[in-house]
Amino acid sequence: MEANPQLKQASEALRIGDRAEAKRILDELIVKEPENSEVWQMLFSVMENPLEKHDCLKNIVRIHPEDQQAFHKLHKYEAGAEYRLAKASIQAANIIQEDKKTKPRKLREGIDKALSLVKQLIGW
Repeated sequence: MEANPQLKQASEALRIGDRAEAKRILDELIVKEPENSEVWQMLFSVMENPLEKHDCLKNIVRIHPEDQQAFHKLHKYEAGAEYRLAKASIQAANIIQEDKKTKPRKLREGIDKALSLVKQLIGW
């Protein structure tokens, strides 16, 4: 099987240190060939976001579920500090966002209760 010319271009871009160009080529290629594990592997090497890197590894395992080496690499990455920190940051941001939604309601409920007590005390 002949190697994909775009994959060769991305590999050459990586070889000379042009990660941005390699990523651009690979982003185009993955749309055309979403089942190409070589593209996912190369994307893993150019991604900076730990969650995107994780997605690349998950896709490799999805494409080749029998590949124990890929499965091991995914689990090793999931156990690593980079991924765990990124995941914890997302979880913390979600908690903060949810807290922003619930605090005004809880505050309003507290004010309503306090007002009700005041009304009872003054006989309203």
